[in-house]
Amino acid sequence: MVLHCPICKSTAHELPRTGDAAGFLCAAHGHFKVADTILALDENYSRQEWEVALRRAKQRARGNWPLIRRGDFLR
Repeated sequence: MVLHCPICKSTAHELPRTGDAAGFLCAAHGHFKVADTILALDENYSRQEWEVALRRAKQRARGNWPLIRRGDFLR
């Protein structure tokens, strides 16, 4: 399924779901997952906030796909 990257809004591909997270494959950001709670809240995070959240998730990933969680966003 084709959808949009929550970070840059470009076309992305949906990856298989794992637990309570949606998976994305974006040409600019690669493979990553976003917790369902983030997507459901629709907080209107800025692109900069998304970029920081992805960077934090990548630091935690240790060889797995990064998973962006609520705590990865600063407000």
